[in-house]
Amino acid sequence: MSALASVLEQLTSFATGADATAELVRAKEEFFAETGEIFDNDRAFEARSAAFLDHFLFARPQGNPPRTPAELFLAQKGEALSDEARAAALGLTRTLHGLYEVVHLDKGTADVRDVLHGDLLRVTERRHIAGLVKEDLIEARLIPVGDAYIFAAGFLCHPREARTAILREVRRRRARGEPLGRAFVWELSRMEIKVERYRNIPLSAIYRFDKPSFPAHAPTSERRPS
Repeated sequence: MSALASVLEQLTSFATGADATAELVRAKEEFFAETGEIFDNDRAFEARSAAFLDHFLFARPQGNPPRTPAELFLAQKGEALSDEARAAALGLTRTLHGLYEVVHLDKGTADVRDVLHGDLLRVTERRHIAGLVKEDLIEARLIPVGDAYIFAAGFLCHPREARTAILREVRRRRARGEPLGRAFVWELSRMEIKVERYRNIPLSAIYRFDKPSFPAHAPTSERRPS
């Protein structure tokens, strides 16, 4: 097991013990209210559950003073870790979450552009890269490892047919000085889950920004087959 995998396992146990149950329930309700409700038989159930855990561990402060579980773990357990494990734990306090465009692919690596901020980043990992193609738009959390990054477990790929609409909206909001951050990324996440949720609805009617869309929750009769 790599140092990062070992530290991630320790962090997960540290942050999700029995005394954290109430906090986990609150965090889960908050997260899925923002990103779209999921059901056990959704195709993306595991990926979205993983995205929630990533958010809970790396990005959701709690307590007083407010610290993420990753920051608290490093503060309380860091001195007992090896140098390699401590570096991995530090990386877990510096993850990046956003909307990324795949600009180049090679064996085991992907260069991605942060669509909202313009940064070009290199990801070195085979697990998710296998299914990607150039110009894909993905919501991902990146964990720094050395001079590059790896993908965290939670990962979402937007339909390729939605690319033009998404990029157009980014340009429109940037030109108007509107915020482009986590709220926008999660707005897209709610749209993506509707692609799985509804039958007979054109993609153009889901990825639209000119007026509120229909809810992420749909009656069973309207849901796409699993």
